Amino acid sequence: MAVINLKLQFGMIMVDAALMKATNDPNPVEFKRLHGTVTNEKTGDKCMGETGVKSYCKKCNVETNDFTKGLEFKKGQYIEITEEELKTLKVPTNGVIAIQETTDEDFIFSQPMLFSGRSYFLQPPAKEKFPPESFALLREGLADKGRVAIGRTSLYGREHTVALQASEHGFIMHLLRYPNEIRQEQQTPLPTPNPKQLAICNMVMDAMYSDNPKLDYSDSWADGVINLKNDKLAGVATMPAATPAPATPVSNLEDDLRRTLEAIQANKAKAPEAKPKKKKGKAA
Repeated sequence: MAVINLKLQFGMIMVDAALMKATNDPNPVEFKRLHGTVTNEKTGDKCMGETGVKSYCKKCNVETNDFTKGLEFKKGQYIEITEEELKTLKVPTNGVIAIQETTDEDFIFSQPMLFSGRSYFLQPPAKEKFPPESFALLREGLADKGRVAIGRTSLYGREHTVALQASEHGFIMHLLRYPNEIRQEQQTPLPTPNPKQLAICNMVMDAMYSDNPKLDYSDSWADGVINLKNDKLAGVATMPAATPAPATPVSNLEDDLRRTLEAIQANKAKAPEAKPKKKKGKAA
């Protein structure tokens, strides 16, 4: 399992941490791009050697633009699967979102690992075959009960489990991961925190709390790349990035927690008082 070593920064405290993937890539069927040139005129057999991204067949030792695709059935051996054959597959959810059951919103949204990160708005089309009352009725039923609908649909060459959440003007459809795409967390024994330090840590957590957290952070890396492009186009010399100051190792955890708390409280005292934002009411 690939591991990336990082520092977890919490105020003035810097902690070593190891980052590991929590999900598997969704790839139930892995097609390979293969060399599709016929090598036996009598049988019609094709080369079926892997070509990869460089369009070079190692089996025939030639560059090629004649491709097909297939599935591996033995190490290095493939069976061809054509687009025409794929079109014959009977998938009941083609063009349909088939609702299977409903469940409480909390059950779904308390499990963030389920979400693939892909969500879509679902609204009535401009020209619809069925009356909008039926669409509105389904949305209203879920909203009234505070539930989401679990269903199945086909998108992008595979079948997905989805969660339909009532929104103000329709639904938000979230693509969910399959259970085999979610990895188990490694069991790592952790020491029991010191009660006094934990109490101060909780005070820091309370000081950092916001009921309206900022989520629209900018992407510093992407901004930097855009600035780099603009500087090069303008003929401006690129300045080397400043070297960040080395992290101060934790010498006295309790003191570092207190200094962190004091710094947060001081910053809050300096900051202008923000006007409370009006909370949006729940969609009826």
